[in-house]
Amino acid sequence: GDLLQIQHTGSKKYVTVCSEASKTESNNLLVNLMDENSDGAIFKILPRYKVRSEGDEVRFGDQLKLESVKTQGQYLHVSGRSQGAAGYNVLPDNHELNLSATESALTLIYHYSPSVKQPDKALRTGSCVRLFHKEDECYIVAEGSFASTNRIVEDVHCRQRRVDSGKRSEPSTSANTYWQIEKEDDPRTGEILSWGERCRIKHLPTRMYLCVTVDLEVTLKERAFDDSDFDTLFSFYPLIEEGDEVLLESYARIKHLLSGQWLHLEKKEHYVRKNFNPEAEGLAGLQWDSAELYKLMTSRDRGDYDSFTLQEVSEDLLDRFNYVAGIVPVLSDHITHIQEGVGMVGLSQKQSTRVRDTLVELRRWLITDDERDSKNQQKLLRNLRVIELLAEILKSGNLPGVKQSQAEICRECYNVLKKYLEGD
Repeated sequence: GDLLQIQHTGSKKYVTVCSEASKTESNNLLVNLMDENSDGAIFKILPRYKVRSEGDEVRFGDQLKLESVKTQGQYLHVSGRSQGAAGYNVLPDNHELNLSATESALTLIYHYSPSVKQPDKALRTGSCVRLFHKEDECYIVAEGSFASTNRIVEDVHCRQRRVDSGKRSEPSTSANTYWQIEKEDDPRTGEILSWGERCRIKHLPTRMYLCVTVDLEVTLKERAFDDSDFDTLFSFYPLIEEGDEVLLESYARIKHLLSGQWLHLEKKEHYVRKNFNPEAEGLAGLQWDSAELYKLMTSRDRGDYDSFTLQEVSEDLLDRFNYVAGIVPVLSDHITHIQEGVGMVGLSQKQSTRVRDTLVELRRWLITDDERDSKNQQKLLRNLRVIELLAEILKSGNLPGVKQSQAEICRECYNVLKKYLEGD
C-alpha cells in the first residue's frame, strides 16, 4: 500500500506514465523514462495474490503489482507482443512496459543494498572493471558496438598504455576497456564475488562475453543460454591471499574453467588490426591512436607474470557510457528505416522529430566547461561507433526524394560532428 517511485540507475530518470498511447498496444498508455519528478512517476505497491495484504512487509521473491497513482485502476503491464512485431526496429525482441487495466505480475529480486555492510573494495557482481596487466601496462580491450550489424570491429587484444606522472597517471577512460562481471547462476545479483567462484566477463560496448574456443583462441561470443555457454566461464585467483572476497585494485590471475588455461599476454605476438586500411577512403582509413597492441592468449602455466589489476570504473564514467548507449539504438533504427526506404517517403513526423531531438540533445551534452569531461564524451562517440552511424545517416542526404524532415536530421548530424571536432 506504500507509494514509491522507480528510478532507472543507468539514466537516473524515473519511470513515468505519459498521456499518449502505447507503441505496441493502442488501448494502453505509454510509459517512459523522464527527468521530471511528477505525479505520473508515483505508484502504489500492492500484493499480486491474497496471501499478502496491504500493510504487510514486502519480501524479496514476492509477486506484486504496481498501480499508477495518477491513473487509478491502471497497472504497469508488459506488452503481449514484441516491439519488432509492432514494427519497431529498436530492440525488436524486447517487450514494451506500458500502463493497462490488466496488471502484470512482477517479482522483486534482490540486487544489493548500500546499507548492508560489506568489506571495503569488495567486487560485487554486476560491477564494471578494467583488466590491467600490471607487468606490461596493458589493458584487455575489444572494439565494436552492440547496435552494429558486425558487432565486433576488433577482437579481444591487449592495448599498451604506459603509466607516467602526467595525465596517464589515471586509469584509461576508454569504454573499450570496460568489462562487467556477472555471476554464473544469476547475472542480476549484486553479491560479493569470491576467489575461485565462477563468473562471466561481459564487454560493455559490444555486450558480448569473453570466451576461449576449442582452439584456445581468446575471443568474444554472444550467449546462447545453453550448454554451449560453458566456454564463457572464468574464475579469479589471487596473487596474494588476503581473504575470501575478490577485492578491487587487487592482483588476480584469470583462469578459463572449461580449458583449464590461464589468460596470458604474449609480447612476442603483436595484434594486427583487422578493420584498418591506411589506403582506404573515409573512416576506414583513419587511425585513432598508435598504441602498441598485443595478442591475448592462453597458457597452461599459472605464472605470477600474468596478473591483472581489477580497476573499478567510476559511476560518473558509467553514467556517461549509458547515456550514449541509450542514443545508439535510436540512430541505428533510423538507418534501418533509410535502408528500407521508409526514411525517404514514409517516416512519420513524430519519429523524425524524435531522431532530430535526440541529435540536438547529444550535441548539447557533448561539450562541457570541463575540457577533460568533453574529451571523455568525445571518446565515447568513437567507442560506440556513433561517428560511423552519423556518417551513414548523412549518406541519405544525396538520395533522391529526401523529405524536409530527413534534411533537418542530416543538418543536426553535421552539428554533432562539428561539436565533436571542437577542442583538443
